[in-house]
Amino acid sequence: MKHLILLFSILLSLSSLNAESFIMDRYSVSIDVDSARSLHYSEVMDLDFAYPSHGIIRDIQYRFPGYDGYPDTVAEVSDIKANVPLSIARSSSFIDLRLEDADRLLSGKQSFSITYDFGLGKDYYDEYDELYINIVSANGWNTLIRSVFFSVSLPFPVDADRIWVTYGRYGSSSRLPVHLSEDGLTITGEAYNLAPGEALTLRVEMDEGYFADARNPYSVMYIMIAIGTAFSILAVLLVLFLYFRHGRDEKLIYPVSFHPPVGITPMDVSFIDSGSIDDAAVGAMLFYWADKGYVRIDETARGSYTFSVVLWPQDLDKREEALFSSFFSSSAVDGKALRMSGFAAKLKSIVIPEEGRYFSGERALFSQESMKAKRKADAAAVGLAIVHAVIAVLLSGSYLLMPCAVLSFMAFAASRTLSSVKALKAPLIAFTAFFMFFVGFGFCTVLSSAIPSAIAVAEAAVFMISLFAVSAITSFISKRSKYGDDLKGKIEGFREFIDKTERDKIEKLSEDDPRYFYHVLSYAMVFGLADKWCGKFRGITVEDVSWYNPYGGVGDIMAYAYFSRAWRSMYRSSVMPGNSGGRGSGGGRPTFSGFSGRAGGGFSGGGGRSW
Repeated sequence: MKHLILLFSILLSLSSLNAESFIMDRYSVSIDVDSARSLHYSEVMDLDFAYPSHGIIRDIQYRFPGYDGYPDTVAEVSDIKANVPLSIARSSSFIDLRLEDADRLLSGKQSFSITYDFGLGKDYYDEYDELYINIVSANGWNTLIRSVFFSVSLPFPVDADRIWVTYGRYGSSSRLPVHLSEDGLTITGEAYNLAPGEALTLRVEMDEGYFADARNPYSVMYIMIAIGTAFSILAVLLVLFLYFRHGRDEKLIYPVSFHPPVGITPMDVSFIDSGSIDDAAVGAMLFYWADKGYVRIDETARGSYTFSVVLWPQDLDKREEALFSSFFSSSAVDGKALRMSGFAAKLKSIVIPEEGRYFSGERALFSQESMKAKRKADAAAVGLAIVHAVIAVLLSGSYLLMPCAVLSFMAFAASRTLSSVKALKAPLIAFTAFFMFFVGFGFCTVLSSAIPSAIAVAEAAVFMISLFAVSAITSFISKRSKYGDDLKGKIEGFREFIDKTERDKIEKLSEDDPRYFYHVLSYAMVFGLADKWCGKFRGITVEDVSWYNPYGGVGDIMAYAYFSRAWRSMYRSSVMPGNSGGRGSGGGRPTFSGFSGRAGGGFSGGGGRSW
């Protein structure tokens, strides 16, 4: 009858507390502290199971969040032993010790004992040393603890008035009396009837240097930063070597040419210059085809055009045929029709790849050595992103794996944009630098949540600056082949002629070929020299053509130059619109001299539960 009453009272207390399957009769904690601020724990947990369980899981917290600019504290937990079968699992902040096994059920009174080493290392404060630990963590045990006994042995004597033990809910400053041995080396104390979720915390303050042998928590971080810096320097040096060895073009020497290179269209000029085909090149091709009698251009309203097929060409090669077919989904198209037919997508997926296939093999624009060097430089950028992502995770912990990986990928993606620049384009480079700065800021912010800000800044700066440098240098690794040099020279000679030729030479060429103005106009458009080319023909008789009908009539030679600007505006607005808590306490809050501590605010501790 007596046992039934006891069982009933236990079940009633457990139900009212919504607690565990057991009550802890006694919790004994013995801690030996050495001069390296490493703690050797010996715990005995005497439990009374109200109903059968396989055993308990003892949670040991080893990562504690930093506050007020201080980084996380990460303890080293090792040499774990128990008096019963034991399995160990590690998460981002806890080590879970599963005591007993699935093949056995326990009931009634049971005793579990564990031992382990808990290395805290050097603290972050320059004014003093301290030991700030949870004997029992807030919310660590969801059950009544009838009694707690603790004993803490220290390597050197301490002052009694610099010892504080607090208990109660998290943040409580209620004091518990403790005993300090006569030699000042051993602190003992007892507490009774701790309710579920209540904490018991010890704080001892010592003079700076008390833990003289404590490991520097930054030492591994310094090594990681050194490794990252060394790798970054090597990557930059490698890419510089590749640039000077295989990436620099020879000085281009070209004669002035009155005609474009044979077989090279305005769209080819754009591709050779930038590796792409822009809207100016497409507009230039319309005039190019119109001059050949294939197309008619009608300006139906100011800045709005309709393009009609007069004669479907039969003699186009694959790359020019790809553009013509992609543009003219029907015999007459305007901006809306081009958008509906998906012309912009076709340009990227069909026309540009076809252009790339044409300029390959014997017609490759860049040397094989240059392309190999560029691939190696790209690999160096990939290596930088991977190495620094790994370093970031090692510095901050696996729980920051995802943000570190995402930010590293964003940085690499931005660097790829930079490395694809074919010529020095200040706006693109400035934007990439601006974007990478903010990615670096985010990278630094993520790291600062786990490590000191100065180290986080150093790691982020080394990563971003070296990645930017590698990518910027890579963008210039593009040495032309012999064929590319010859073609580029002819194009530049023709560009030079359009830009700087004198009026008398133009008049002579126009006398020899009355349509010379139109033959060159499309190339002037792709060079961005349409205004200048048309301006040179003011006062020179140029016969009108039937294939171009501007709104209100030609009127002036500059009407042809106007098309370049109007086409670009129409293309961008019509064709491509829109382009323009419950597992124990968090701990480790920085303290200051004379602060007594708060219940649950220390390191170590953790809790447990049945399974």
